[in-house]
Amino acid sequence: MIIRRALLLHAGRAHGQHQLGGPKIDVDRLHTWMISSNGGAWENSEIIPLPDPSRSEVESAMGEIVVAQYAFVHFSGHGWVDKDSRSGRKTQMIILGDGSSIDLMELLPKTVKSTLSCDACRKVHVRPSKDTLRGLLEKLAFEEDNRQLCRIRFDEAISNANPGTYYMFGCAMDTYCYEDPINGGYFTSALIDNASDWSRLSHPTPCLSIPSVVTMAKETVRSQTSHLDPVQIPIGNPGNRNGNEFPFAVSVKPRML
Repeated sequence: MIIRRALLLHAGRAHGQHQLGGPKIDVDRLHTWMISSNGGAWENSEIIPLPDPSRSEVESAMGEIVVAQYAFVHFSGHGWVDKDSRSGRKTQMIILGDGSSIDLMELLPKTVKSTLSCDACRKVHVRPSKDTLRGLLEKLAFEEDNRQLCRIRFDEAISNANPGTYYMFGCAMDTYCYEDPINGGYFTSALIDNASDWSRLSHPTPCLSIPSVVTMAKETVRSQTSHLDPVQIPIGNPGNRNGNEFPFAVSVKPRML
């Protein structure tokens, strides 16, 4: 059995920042999705929720997930991109609950296989130095008889995927992530809604990969924000040149059996 760990962070009430309701909704919905059969049948014991965490709490949680063979880390909250005026280097920054800012890459799991997801704004702020300064909760029904099979299939997909990290961002560089007061961030909501729709159908394959659901979410979010300027366009990047086909959803519909 694959050893999994998930770290779900939200910081919509970050000290010194205007409050956001979406981040908590994002994490609650992700948690509910993940423990469902179609979401991979994760156990609650494998998921660490971190509401408005301090830096020390984040560091402690990151230490807990190093035992995993596959780790999924998600952050929803405030963020921006720090651009060094001399080198031009861009760094995605996020703001924790205690108001401290950290490089998103500090949330990169020290595991062989992982997914790092960020639903935060990416507006570029040029700095003079190199200082690195997402409907209500869905009750996803699942058959208990299918739960173990879903978990097995999720694990198999992780085993078959290439090593490395798949990166997900809610928006393109130098733009914003928008949110809905009920459904949370558009990006995280689109991931869950598209995966949920997929899981209700019959499929020739048992797994919906993260790259595939990001592609679906991209079109959903692009449509939902077409009236806004700028339009929000999610992106996903594999860390392995051969791709990282980690699973986001699994299904046990009859056509697959």
